[in-house]
Amino acid sequence: MNHQNPDTEHAPSPAVSLLPYLILVATILLTYSNVFTTSYGFTDDYSFLHSTTSGNNDLTHLLITVGRPTQAGIIEVFFSMFSTVESLKHVRLLGILGTGLFACCLYRHIFRLTGKKGFATCAAFAICALPAFQVYVSWAQYFSMPYACIAAFFAYQAANRALLGTGALPRISFAMVSLVLLLLSLTVHPVAGFFYVFFLATELLHTDEDLKPAARRILLIMSIFMAGLVCSYILLKLGKHWFPASDTNRDGLTKDLIGKAKWFFKQPLYDALSGPFIPARKLVAAPVLAIIAFGMTVASGWKGLTLVRKAVIAAAFVPFVYLPNLMVTENWSSYRTQAVLSALVLYYLLFSINAIASSERWKSRSLETAALSACAAICVFFGWKAASNTHRYFTVPQAKEHQYVSTRLSTYDPSKHTGIHYIMSSRWDTLAPFAYYDEFGLPSGCQAWVPKPFVLSVLHDRKIPDLGRIKVEEIKPEAPLPEGGFLLDLRSIKTLD
Repeated sequence: MNHQNPDTEHAPSPAVSLLPYLILVATILLTYSNVFTTSYGFTDDYSFLHSTTSGNNDLTHLLITVGRPTQAGIIEVFFSMFSTVESLKHVRLLGILGTGLFACCLYRHIFRLTGKKGFATCAAFAICALPAFQVYVSWAQYFSMPYACIAAFFAYQAANRALLGTGALPRISFAMVSLVLLLLSLTVHPVAGFFYVFFLATELLHTDEDLKPAARRILLIMSIFMAGLVCSYILLKLGKHWFPASDTNRDGLTKDLIGKAKWFFKQPLYDALSGPFIPARKLVAAPVLAIIAFGMTVASGWKGLTLVRKAVIAAAFVPFVYLPNLMVTENWSSYRTQAVLSALVLYYLLFSINAIASSERWKSRSLETAALSACAAICVFFGWKAASNTHRYFTVPQAKEHQYVSTRLSTYDPSKHTGIHYIMSSRWDTLAPFAYYDEFGLPSGCQAWVPKPFVLSVLHDRKIPDLGRIKVEEIKPEAPLPEGGFLLDLRSIKTLD
């Protein structure tokens, strides 16, 4: 595994060195600008807002029981600081800045492997424009995810420093730093922690020599990762002991291995092969798979053993980076769980395009230029889809839904009404083109646990006193409205389209 840094070889001027980083951060901010310029909340955002403003710690305890204590603490702190729906745009801005910084980490890693600034810039941006990151920047609850991904990057860097250090103490020190950073990442969300594996997988992809000399390095890097998983599992069990929960679908290990494998190919992997397209499309997934297969063949130099080794390693990492979701009984393939899987598949695609263009069999300047142009075109298309998806499936429908609820509740008077009775909406009432999973286009009011904190958060922003005394409960569409009750029909959002 090559740890040489091309930056030190060419010794560019500081201004030139910083340019790709500045471009990445600025482009990420521009791509997702609609997210931090629009006022809205999305599903659990309202629950966490109400939880922090009312002093109820149930949701914090719930996150701890699912192994995410660091995320619980972060949400508790920042949702207390930004305690109105309007101020959530600042939380989302923090998430976008974190995404820009993570793009810089990706750029540095990929440039170190390839020495190609254009390729590294395109790859880093395209990864951060994937549907998973669209969710992270649009959903305030997940604003800390990019920072957890950054922690995974530095954990991987520290692991490599442990390998290169001289003396036992420096090696142990860097290994411990790596473990702490990895654990921090895993306890924000396990998905983020698996970017540690992404960095290893992409580095091995660029390793052409025999892996035997690198076996010790790989073993140490993966030993730190496995230690991080064990520590996070211990924290998960402690959380369940302190705050008992009964989410058996997520807790139980799957026994249907064949069924789980079929589900993986039909949903998560299919989504990942479709890149920025929502929902997944066969006309995209099939060519992407074909390009990756051909690119890996070319990258192996048409040598049978090298091809087998490269293909086996590349293929093995695909299910491994999705391991947390493959181990449990629950089959739920939301985009926010696919960040590392989608990033790895996308990198395989870009690597394959670059390998095909760089092959010694037909290597030419014009072909390399065409390959870079293709990567740039993919990058631009991904950016356009990211801006379009966040606008159409998050900011516009959620802002309209929030505005409707706010306008409707502006006529509510605690002194005249005995309580607020809401009729839930359904996913089919979406103001987006469609609703996909529990993320893109889903109306906040269709989740059973959301309408009450949604209502109370809006009233909190109006500075209505004694929110704890206001009765907020669901009423069925066919049921009569209690005398003196205030009706909030969340199904009416569909008339706003």
